[in-house]
Amino acid sequence: MSQATYVRTADVALGDLRPFPGNARRGDPAVILQSLVRNGQFRSLIGRETADALVVLASNHTLQALLAHGPGPCGMTTTVDGQELPCALCGGQNWEPTARCEIVTCDDTTATRINIVDNKAAQTGGWDQEALAELIAGLDGDLDGTVYTDADLADLVAAIEEAYEDEEEPEEPAEAAPAATAPPPRRPAGPVGHLERRARQRRHHPGGARTGHRGTSPAGRHQFHAVDVPGRRPRRGRPPGRRRPRRLQGRGRQRDRAPRAAHPRRRPGLPPTPTTAPSPSRPCSALQGPRSH
Repeated sequence: MSQATYVRTADVALGDLRPFPGNARRGDPAVILQSLVRNGQFRSLIGRETADALVVLASNHTLQALLAHGPGPCGMTTTVDGQELPCALCGGQNWEPTARCEIVTCDDTTATRINIVDNKAAQTGGWDQEALAELIAGLDGDLDGTVYTDADLADLVAAIEEAYEDEEEPEEPAEAAPAATAPPPRRPAGPVGHLERRARQRRHHPGGARTGHRGTSPAGRHQFHAVDVPGRRPRRGRPPGRRRPRRLQGRGRQRDRAPRAAHPRRRPGLPPTPTTAPSPSRPCSALQGPRSH
């Protein structure tokens, strides 16, 4: 049989119980007896049913504490809320030592496993010190049957406070460097962008006046203002950067003047053509060619 099988729960005389042979755990039966006197038996012994007797697989030290108590009355008392109470096992009366047992059946190998795990399982866990201190402090100083004393509680609280003091303060995270921002887009090269920058620089010139003229470049993307600068003739009628085409320059000033004489075309390599006819009395030297000497 590889598993334990529950049979029954019964109060068994201590004379019919046998400790587990070779139990490796060493406990303190006196401390367990203090709990039994105050709280009574709150946990059953686990006994394996054999042909000779019931062998205790778990809670062997509770069996030792019950044997140390012996038959009642034991004469031990506890104080609860200022009232003295008799022992929770015998009640201060005649009592034949018995133990509540849960009886199981299993083979030898399973019995050994149960004994080992019962002794080891309690050591694998840990303690939440703050939760333990709160539980003990909640008893208002009545620590009978808890295995703890007032000195144990004071040491526990001091250890918790020391742990908080030794705890390092969390380092503040370093401030992240500001992200590099892309430079603003440059104005397009050309006369429009150049004149616009100049107008922006002269807009608040101490000696100049702003005309308020507003226009756009040929591309329609840039806006500019015409500005009058001291010592310069103010521009009228045309935004900056829009020069009169070369073929139209000067026409506005020559409308009322006499037209210029048409200049004859010249051929490359030839001397300039005279504008007047040569005098017959004096022949033109340019038409006679080179002289021979």
